Parts: sequence; C-alpha cells; structure tokens
Amino acid sequence: MDLSVLESFSGAVDFEKDVRWLPLSATKSELAAAGVPAGWVELMSRSVSAVELIAQLWRPARAVLPRTADRFTRVHDVAVLSTRQRGASLVYLFRSADGTQTLWRGFAPATALPPIAARFPIELSALYSVHDGLVNFYSYDGGPLPCAEWRALTESDASDPSLVVIAQDGPRAFGFDVSQSPARAYDVDPEEDDVTLVVDPWAFLDDMTALEWLDE
Repeated sequence: MDLSVLESFSGAVDFEKDVRWLPLSATKSELAAAGVPAGWVELMSRSVSAVELIAQLWRPARAVLPRTADRFTRVHDVAVLSTRQRGASLVYLFRSADGTQTLWRGFAPATALPPIAARFPIELSALYSVHDGLVNFYSYDGGPLPCAEWRALTESDASDPSLVVIAQDGPRAFGFDVSQSPARAYDVDPEEDDVTLVVDPWAFLDDMTALEWLDE
C-alpha cells in the first residue's frame, strides 16, 4: 500500500503513540527497527505478494480455522503497523465485491499463553502463534482478543474465575467456563439475555473470523 494511504488510517490509532507504517517492500533492517517479529521479517523477505505471505503465515492455524485461513488469503494488501503501545501488528486490507474497504488487525504472535489457558478444552496456541489477537481495525472486536485482554468473570462469592472471555463481537462474548470440569465454551449475548453452550469452539471461532461477507 502507498504510504499516504496507510497514513490516512492513523487517526484511529494515534492514541497508541509513535505510529509508524511500513509496506511489505520495507527492508529487513527497517522491519527489525520497527520491532517486527523475526518470523514475520523472514516471511516478508521471502514472499513476493501479500497473498503468498498470508498463506504462509496462516499455515499453523489452517487445520483448526480452515475458512478463516482461506479467506484471509483473499486480502487486497497488507502492511505493518508499529506503535509504542501495541508494538508491531499486521493490518489487512480487504475489498468486497461492491468496493467496500475493510481493515483487520492481527497482533504479533504470543510467546506464551496465560496459565488459565491450560484449563480450556481446546489448545489455542495454533491461533495465537499466528496472531495474539485478531480484530477489526476500527471497532477492536469481531474476533479473538489479545491474551493480555482476556476477561475473567468471577461470581461474587467465589475467588476462582468462572467464564474467561477470549473473543468479542459487539456486545456478544465468547469464552470458557473454567469452573466446570471439563471446561465448556459459551456464547453470551447480553442484549438477548442469552447464554448458549458451544459444542465446537473451533467451528464457532471460525464462523466469527471467516469474513463471510467476502462471498457476497
């Protein structure tokens, strides 16, 4: 993406301070100076296009999030965003059939998951080794949150957390009730005052992040 186009998005993240954009054509030294993870730098140096880069990047999660991994390869362009508050992230630019432009932001891979993740019924490292949080650029929802921002909800008379929210889509929240053994996944919709058991957590997350509108 042209630098002037990238900088037009900066208003949404100015509060993160020291905003810096880098195109995929940036040199290894430029990427490293911006704090881009070494694994990303290596992929960018080998990839000839945004589509090729994303196909390689999403390979670890393809088995558990097949539709998401497929649709993210339909990206129009990708750029690196670096800020003081968030470090390096990838910003994906998508364009729908009618020309509507949408931005998604994937943060640098997690080096480790919080200890509470060991109590979840699925192993989230396949996803968090790709991005430690994958959200709409502007609304900061629509997918898994950075693991530092998981929210543990605790009953007033208990010290141990009950529901650990790991993903947000508007008012709806998705997470795991670790007060049960084994832990179970739930979709919580406060507007409808509804809590639904999620039998297949990976399928639910794939539905949330698969950008269905790209097929419209």
